[in-house]
Amino acid sequence: MKHLAVIVLIALAGTPALAQKKILDGNSLDDNCLYERQRESGVKLSNDEEFGKATFCIGYIRGVLDEIWMQQNVPDEGGEVPRSL
Repeated sequence: MKHLAVIVLIALAGTPALAQKKILDGNSLDDNCLYERQRESGVKLSNDEEFGKATFCIGYIRGVLDEIWMQQNVPDEGGEVPRSL
C-alpha cells in the first residue's frame, strides 16, 4: 500500500500543468497508459517523463475506481461509513 501511495504522489507531482491545459480524454489517457503497458511487459522506461506518465495512468484509473466504489458504498445522507474503508 505504501508503494501505491508513493506512485500516486509521484504521478500527481508532475501533472498540475498538464491538468490545467486541457481536459483528459480517452486518447490522452491511452497515450499515458502506453508507458505503463511497456513497463509491465518488462521494457525499461528511458526517462523520468515516461515513468511519470506511467504512474499518472495508474493513479488516474485508481482514482476513478475509488470514486465509483465511494458512490456505490458510502451513503449520501449521514449514514454509517462502511468498515472496509
